Amino acid sequence: MNKHIQRGLLAVGVLAATASHAAPPDFTLMTGAVDMSTVVAAIMAIGVILVGVSVARKGVSIILRMLGR
Repeated sequence: MNKHIQRGLLAVGVLAATASHAAPPDFTLMTGAVDMSTVVAAIMAIGVILVGVSVARKGVSIILRMLGR
């Protein structure tokens, strides 16, 4: 094997070994400041509106079928 390839593989191995012992980043300050309850409420409200529209369309189509149109 080429000496340069061996040295490169050794360097990658050393970097991987040192990186695996490093502590992961701490994102608690950023994630703790976000309140997801309002986001969930907004998503649920949009879902309810979409379901209401689809029920209304289905009701109108049933009524129009009853009238023979």
